[in-house]
Amino acid sequence: MTCIAAKIARGKLVMAADSALTGEGEVIPCGDKLWRINDFLLLGFAGDWGNVSKIKYSLAHTQQYKNFYPGAREVDRWVYTNIVERIRSLLTDYKKPEFSLLVGTRAGLFGTNESYGLFRYETYGAIGSGAQAANGAMFADSGAELAVRAAIKHSEGVLGKVYAESIVCPEK
Repeated sequence: MTCIAAKIARGKLVMAADSALTGEGEVIPCGDKLWRINDFLLLGFAGDWGNVSKIKYSLAHTQQYKNFYPGAREVDRWVYTNIVERIRSLLTDYKKPEFSLLVGTRAGLFGTNESYGLFRYETYGAIGSGAQAANGAMFADSGAELAVRAAIKHSEGVLGKVYAESIVCPEK
């Protein structure tokens, strides 16, 4: 079980995650649920770890994202074609993805649903089994890290330390 939360405030997008993989009675410590691709792009995954690992090692380490960042007007299309469609092509064995994705960019925060649809969050969003607790905390003006701590306290299976990454976002 997982909680990944992200919030845009005071010129920064902060993405935070818990640090335990849980399932089938096991708890495995890990700090690998969110990844900084470059100074403009953060990815956070919740769900089936087999899918997540395949995506991580195929997508997150590609040079395609290291030095490129689209302009603000193009970011929705860029995220969809370069992240979401690339993931869909990697997971051809699956009719329905068993994961959720948060994409943090300098131009905004995005998420995906089970049909690979892309949507933009206004200022905050969370995925995983702790999303409800985290969204409630962020609605009440907590930041992403404190929101994940709230999920650890109030959601079954959300465990461990909290890890966070941030990127600078121009003020709107």
